[in-house]
Amino acid sequence: MKYVSPLLVVVFMIVSTTAQGRRYGVAAKAYVVASLDGSKVFVARNAHRVRSIASLSKLVAAMVVLDKGLPLWGRTRMIPLDWKVAEGGCRTRLRVGRSYRNIDLLYAAILSSDNRAVPALGRAAGLSPGALTRAMNRKVRALGLRKTHFVEPTGISHDNVSTAWEMITILRAASRYRILRRVMSTPSRTITEMGTGRKITYFNTNVLSRSSGWRIFATKTGFNDAAGYSVAFAYTDRVLGNVAVVVLGSSSKWQRFRDARFLVRKAVGRRNLPLVRKRSHRRYASR
Repeated sequence: MKYVSPLLVVVFMIVSTTAQGRRYGVAAKAYVVASLDGSKVFVARNAHRVRSIASLSKLVAAMVVLDKGLPLWGRTRMIPLDWKVAEGGCRTRLRVGRSYRNIDLLYAAILSSDNRAVPALGRAAGLSPGALTRAMNRKVRALGLRKTHFVEPTGISHDNVSTAWEMITILRAASRYRILRRVMSTPSRTITEMGTGRKITYFNTNVLSRSSGWRIFATKTGFNDAAGYSVAFAYTDRVLGNVAVVVLGSSSKWQRFRDARFLVRKAVGRRNLPLVRKRSHRRYASR
């Protein structure tokens, strides 16, 4: 009988377990599935560990500008500062020197995660990028959150951080804004550039919102190199009521949605949840 090194056995077990986890389990570094009010936790891992949250930050930015009385049907002209604040972020279809309705900029920021829309919304609400960031930190403190912190308003910085658990509170707070709830639950939105009539169609970066099987009413996705691929959403379960799902640090754009589906199935026993299919969603933005 041949001798097999114990070290080789351990390595084989680790590789095998990792491969099975990628195939059947969850790739996310942190996650939680819980009732939206936080009273019941169905499944969680590293839920209180502080992590970069990327564009999930935009939910707090949106709440702040709405609190400041953002004139939804007012117009805001895009300026070079918006591009400077968003330097290093994903591409935009907004154009410098052009004007857009604030409600449309809100759709751009939340649905398609357009970074230039965020400082423009802050300016429309009377806030510089720095003032907007400070107001975001005051907002989360008022919500009772102690591990969430922002250094800029878009989520480009790796130092915008929170936890999976505290993201539930942010989802719950965001869902209480009627207009924000409408924006977050919209699968797609076409906006019009003022003065030119140019049309821009934005798609919700949470592909699960496109399926009738998920009654999602609050959501945001995020990505940067430190955060990995993340998604947070709240949906109405026919048995459990309003449920929050937060997936942080998954391995790919599509894996975060597979992680979410797997976790919900594990938590509530639903085996007929809609699948995540790549072909159906090629037109979605990358974040």
